[in-house]
Amino acid sequence: MKKYLFTILVLVMSTSVFCQTLAKSFDYQFHGSSQAFTKNQIDSFICKSNFENFRLQDQRVTLTFDNGFDLILLSANELQQSGVISNASTYQTAFPPNYHLPKFHINQSGQVAAEYQANPNVKFSRKKN
Repeated sequence: MKKYLFTILVLVMSTSVFCQTLAKSFDYQFHGSSQAFTKNQIDSFICKSNFENFRLQDQRVTLTFDNGFDLILLSANELQQSGVISNASTYQTAFPPNYHLPKFHINQSGQVAAEYQANPNVKFSRKKN
């Protein structure tokens, strides 16, 4: 019996260790007609990815996926009020001026890629002619 209890405890802990974005810290909105993933798959993929750098202290952030949905990150203050996180002040209050959020894509294995706009002020970001 103790072996089974230990195994269950390890499995529960391993799933929480691999979760980068907290499960109750986001919502999403589907758009378009074709959906390649189920709601449970999207939850799993998002939780395994780290989107905390895109979360703001006072406002929600909407991240667009070309897979047909938008990910809505709740504000850090909302998460603190609901008890999900303990310190909202560690999050940034706004993105830098001229910053553009990337467009995201999830492939069939759950890997997330981000496409950033080219920035002429960054050496390796220039568009090729």
